[in-house]
Amino acid sequence: MKTLLVLTLAFVASVWADETILDDMVIVEADSHRSSRQFATLHQTPYNWATLIGFGLFRGQPDLNQACVTKEGEYGQCMTINECYPERKIFQTEAKDTWIFGLYNTCKYESPRGSQVFGVCCTKYTAQVPRLPQAENEVSEEVDLAARACSPSPTNYQCTYDGRRIVNGGEVSRNSYPFMAAMMRVSSYSNRPRQFCGGSLIDESHVLTAAHCIEGFSASDVKTLRVYLGAHDIYDNQDGRSEHRVVRVIKHKDFDPKTLINDIAILTLESPATIGAKISPICLPTVDYDYLAQTVTVAGWGALSEGGSQPHKLREVDVKVLSNSECGSDYNHRIPGQIVSSMICAADTNRDSCSGDSGGPLFLKRSGFKIQLGIVSWGIGCAREDSPGVYTRVTKMMDWIRRIQNCY
Repeated sequence: MKTLLVLTLAFVASVWADETILDDMVIVEADSHRSSRQFATLHQTPYNWATLIGFGLFRGQPDLNQACVTKEGEYGQCMTINECYPERKIFQTEAKDTWIFGLYNTCKYESPRGSQVFGVCCTKYTAQVPRLPQAENEVSEEVDLAARACSPSPTNYQCTYDGRRIVNGGEVSRNSYPFMAAMMRVSSYSNRPRQFCGGSLIDESHVLTAAHCIEGFSASDVKTLRVYLGAHDIYDNQDGRSEHRVVRVIKHKDFDPKTLINDIAILTLESPATIGAKISPICLPTVDYDYLAQTVTVAGWGALSEGGSQPHKLREVDVKVLSNSECGSDYNHRIPGQIVSSMICAADTNRDSCSGDSGGPLFLKRSGFKIQLGIVSWGIGCAREDSPGVYTRVTKMMDWIRRIQNCY
């Protein structure tokens, strides 16, 4: 492998033509084609990478830690997604399965089987120089949402709540939380669906989740995304769950993948969910209140312990809301950014959300209602004494959420 380094491997970014940026939203609509796309590729050289692989020089794939350039022109190294983002509450993912989180800024090589992803172009640990010039991103009329009249999806079933009037957790009883959504993709190796993030149904056509769950999605990735509603055991359909395709994903334009500020996204379902006892939306708060010291619940299909295995059945755990100042004293000296007002922290002794819970809801139980206060975002490890779970604060995002519900 060392003999290949003299070829000066580099990566270039392809033009990302799937995104529409509108106001404070980044919108990606499902592609009408089935082919997938990679967006950080080996620099063109006189060498044929498939031939090199055929000779066995790569032994199946290039080594990680090669230099790369993202589509924004930032320099980085090819790494596994967990090595790049250890604080995100996503499952341990092998390099070959990086595609599950989308193909944006992934590293690939050409093999006899076609383009193979082998990591993500990680910029977090690389000093940056002035960025490369970017090609203009022309938006076709077909996907130019800014030019369209507002055409809202059905939102007849909403729940609002006026605030003024899963580590060491347990399995929930079936259909206890009919708003839970499991985000799934089919493995290219096993051909089996894999749950990679959670979400919450906020009306019959929209699912609320974390931006980092879908930040790498292209139009083709959106087309292969599936959402399970009404599921308890995500690998056993005794519950009669419903499976939904997604027509678009919308993330906050100011989402920062390094600090996870504005870690929020919404999926628009292709077909509205049938609302009933097994499937119904969670309530959203109408008042911006801090909920300090309140006992709240987080639910999901995440790992049962740090580095642990994934349960098939939905679980829950109760934690308590911390002040942002207390949370900041734990984190601000250890993270790239800071704990800000659009985040909410929660923890309890040996209790926490964990890997695989990303995107799921943190919610308050009050008078028979379930009110979503947060979106599982990040944390250092799981249930560590000095590392509470950090969530996107829903009360700070309600204007953004409502505009998308009303128009997309």
